[in-house]
Amino acid sequence: MSPGIIALIVVVIIAVAVVGLVFARPQLRRQRLRMRFGEEYDHAIRAHQSRTEAERELLAREERHRKLSLRPLAPEARERYRAEWTAIQERFVDDPRAAAGEAERLITSIMRDQGYPDEGHDQRLADLSVGRKRAVGHYRRARDIGSRAADGASTEDLRQALMHYRSVFDDLLDGRSDGRSGGRSGGLLGGWGRAPGRDQDDARAEKVGGR
Repeated sequence: MSPGIIALIVVVIIAVAVVGLVFARPQLRRQRLRMRFGEEYDHAIRAHQSRTEAERELLAREERHRKLSLRPLAPEARERYRAEWTAIQERFVDDPRAAAGEAERLITSIMRDQGYPDEGHDQRLADLSVGRKRAVGHYRRARDIGSRAADGASTEDLRQALMHYRSVFDDLLDGRSDGRSGGRSGGLLGGWGRAPGRDQDDARAEKVGGR
């Protein structure tokens, strides 16, 4: 085989590899985004009605997140927030609507203390979605229930919202991103149990502390 033919074969092989890589990159990126964002990936597609636009937004979230100066909570802050959450749970018995609102404000305060910018609900959701795909799902469902509160959400609805907020609270105080969560969440959740979510499709809501 002449050197010219060998060179041509090498060029063809390289060209095929390059073309394959070009076509494979979007699929690999899609798989990575699905793994990182979980159900938030599907939510973004529904919101944009375009996979390309949705993926562009998720990539922008990652870029923004890399620029955030996030920090762990100080031990005394963690204890203070735990005490505040206990008070919110107790307040739920007498005023479920107020307790749910206070839970939302507590989550906002924790995120601000960790270095997340306070730029409104939608931005908090977007920032939380990077690295905390379980928490953002619970946060979104809690907010959805809260938005219906003015239209007469039932006590059970508000209890579900508080359970979702509790899952977000637990995730934030754990201080570790998805894939590195520890085994301490059961203690933080106490008698409220876990909020039902996509990660527990067959779970059923437990009654509040046996009440």
